[in-house]
Amino acid sequence: MHIGLVIQGPLVSYGKKSGENAHVPWRRIPEEQTVRYDCRENITSIIRDFGRFFDSIVISTWQDEIQPGDSWEGAVLIASDDRALPKSWRGEVRGQKIPHNRFRQMFGVLTGIEYLEKHSNVDMVLKIRTDQYVDLAKMLEFITTAQSLKRFASDVIFVPSIMREDAKYGILDFYFAGSISAMKAFHHSIFECKAFEFEPSIHRELWLKYAYVAYRNAIGAPEYAYFPSAYQKSYCDETLQIFHHMMFRVFWPLEFSVFRTVIWRGRPWSEEALAFECKNNIFAEEVAENATTALSGGCPRFLGIDWRRYADFRLRILKRPFSIRERACLYQNIFLQFFFRFFARFGYFVVHPTVGLVRGKRRISRLLGS
Repeated sequence: MHIGLVIQGPLVSYGKKSGENAHVPWRRIPEEQTVRYDCRENITSIIRDFGRFFDSIVISTWQDEIQPGDSWEGAVLIASDDRALPKSWRGEVRGQKIPHNRFRQMFGVLTGIEYLEKHSNVDMVLKIRTDQYVDLAKMLEFITTAQSLKRFASDVIFVPSIMREDAKYGILDFYFAGSISAMKAFHHSIFECKAFEFEPSIHRELWLKYAYVAYRNAIGAPEYAYFPSAYQKSYCDETLQIFHHMMFRVFWPLEFSVFRTVIWRGRPWSEEALAFECKNNIFAEEVAENATTALSGGCPRFLGIDWRRYADFRLRILKRPFSIRERACLYQNIFLQFFFRFFARFGYFVVHPTVGLVRGKRRISRLLGS
């Protein structure tokens, strides 16, 4: 087996002091607790420590990141142009119109995979981030063992974990591994359907979009099932059917022992962060025991689907209008969902009036920009 490595991302990474506060929501992190991390030394360490395991290594970054003298022995540096990404894929981030990270990441990895496809004979690809150090020897050991036990098919993609809570059943995007054909198809899927966003959370979008593009005939779930309500913590049965197929046939989580080796933006995990991630993610060690509970807790269909998003996709992307009967069903579901959520929030406010007032004040403050 010939293995390639794609190290993708910026050469200077801005964000949380990730090993320490990755588990803390962005809104709770002041500017002084963020960091601008130069990834160059980290990339050097990765190549020095693990380069011997790979037949070809590609560093995929952006043109405006590269400085004179940037090069790494044993790796090829390729630079993509942000301007190659359509304007419709750009969003407002801290006052600037820049490409959404979901598109930048997938485009950058795809560029690296296509380079390997054209200039090497690799048949398997690992993808990691420029700002993360991870024990690739341990990762490859797990994958090799899985291969020897024939516990996966050629289209399986190894992922860090499957999430439990805020992005329930989403996948972490720190590192991926799989056959070069599967990795290419997976990273290309995000751009299918005119890059229409199935779900705001990138962690759930990754498997929903790939499931729709590559597996919807095999899964047999109705089209609307690919558009779950945003950040819903339970799914309807039809969406759970999609998750079941992807979890047990396509996405295979790696061990927690690999995850804990991650050093993110120069900082290892704090004990608090590790405990949080262990609690809120399903790793390989837990897949078997979660097999029976993964499909539990389904919610009513009218509540579990983002019907407006689905209607927008069908009308604008597929250009397939609704019949009179379908339209009546659509409006009925939207009506039921609205009133269910309205009365649920009203009931919560009655039981917890102080909490409701505090949340209302926060929302007003955010709207007023104070």
